[in-house]
Amino acid sequence: WQKEVVTLESHMLGDPTFRFSACDKADEWNRALAAGAPEVYWRGYLHAREPMQRAMALKHLTGMG
Repeated sequence: WQKEVVTLESHMLGDPTFRFSACDKADEWNRALAAGAPEVYWRGYLHAREPMQRAMALKHLTGMG
């Protein structure tokens, strides 16, 4: 239904100017993911404040072995 309605008021989130922003360490995370950061790097995020960072650390640590 969204394709046929072309008014700004019909935006999915209600605000057509809304955008998601990256975290402060987005570049560092991209490099770590691309390069395959060592286990010690991910262990440092196990007690991070942000749940997403903890989840990413768990995902990578379980995949390491």
